Amino acid sequence: MKKANLAQKICPVCARPFSWRKKWKKTWDEVRYCSAKCRIKRKPAVSSEGLTNAANSPLRLHSAFSNTTSRFTKE
Repeated sequence: MKKANLAQKICPVCARPFSWRKKWKKTWDEVRYCSAKCRIKRKPAVSSEGLTNAANSPLRLHSAFSNTTSRFTKE
């Protein structure tokens, strides 16, 4: 089979076309992203309350307490 005849899809993250690969033979209908990098960078899912999952992430909670003075710092 020639590469020009392979099925193509458009990646929703990077908007680039990508072609069918042999490793996707059984799951081509379920493949959405061109690479693992794009799969990781996909937009976060929105919960039923309209908030992203990132709103309650540990990093966000940590930043809320970052303004407090550490007990180990000299004053």
